[in-house]
Amino acid sequence: MLILVIAFAFFALFTVTYQYQRDWRHSLLIAGTLWAVLLTGITELLSALGGFSILGLSIIWGVVDLICLAIWWRLKTVLVLRSEYTRFLENRRVYFQAINFSTGLQLAGVILVTIGIGLVAIVAAPNHSDSMEYHLSRVMHWLQNGSVYHYPTHDIFQLYQNPWSEFAIANFQLLSGNDRFSGSVQWLSMLGCLVGVSLISRELGAKAQGQILAAVFCVTIPMGILQASSTNNDYVVSFWLVCFSYFMLHIMRRGIDRIYIVLLGATLGLAILSKGTAYIYAFPLCLGILVWGIRVYRFHAWRIVFPIGIVAIAINSGHYLRNFLTFGSPLGSPSGELIKTFSFSFFTS
Repeated sequence: MLILVIAFAFFALFTVTYQYQRDWRHSLLIAGTLWAVLLTGITELLSALGGFSILGLSIIWGVVDLICLAIWWRLKTVLVLRSEYTRFLENRRVYFQAINFSTGLQLAGVILVTIGIGLVAIVAAPNHSDSMEYHLSRVMHWLQNGSVYHYPTHDIFQLYQNPWSEFAIANFQLLSGNDRFSGSVQWLSMLGCLVGVSLISRELGAKAQGQILAAVFCVTIPMGILQASSTNNDYVVSFWLVCFSYFMLHIMRRGIDRIYIVLLGATLGLAILSKGTAYIYAFPLCLGILVWGIRVYRFHAWRIVFPIGIVAIAINSGHYLRNFLTFGSPLGSPSGELIKTFSFSFFTS
């Protein structure tokens, strides 16, 4: 199946990242962010050329895979993975002894829930009303037009709504030849959230049991269980906000590193590109970065904030431009979603 070319790209990014980080959860978040930025760039590039098709995607993702293979060969990544696996086998008794019966039961529950939701995502066809109205409708228009550019439609939700989740669905649908993997974008985002919240709890001082408990709370959110097998985008935006939160805590504890500044900008941009609610939920996080930067770096805080903003805007630039050319505003024309009353009490609530 051609969809394996896109899966291999993620696996290659993960293994290369792991070679430097030696932390599989940390490496998963970094690889996921880099993979999503690649997917965004490929989708925008092929759309600009009018070649968003199975041929165009196969060629570009194939080139990406070849580049990854070359990096693998140069870094001898396979040998590193083999040595890590050997070390795990030698120390597996120590690993399993750190998990007691209660914690093991919780972990087993998390695994069973995620497998069950994953089966629903693969087996059941998408049938949510939002999926029918614009999530999947816009994907079919893009596949028909060979581009993610705006098109004539009676439902402008298909145009101005933030499109990253549908970018991923469109890539999966083209390369698989059907919509079987459409729900997997939300499901994979749920898995990413489980990893992310466990890492956030670790940054806040939790031991193994606390990290697993954080994952339990995440996987048992009722709305999350319902949406994790759908083609909605709530878990997708949640994943990018979780990544943004984790990378923020990471630099606050360990100091500034350029790669993490880029990752902060990328995850913020991907969150905004996934769903407009990211503007609201990311605001206090961005404010926290600003306050921390001013407190620690004084007048040089702009060196942190400015690159984050530039990367985030760059990721959204294609969607902003399409909205501006069609509606005269980078945010589109959400006239039907505006509140009718503006007041200080509404703002504070």
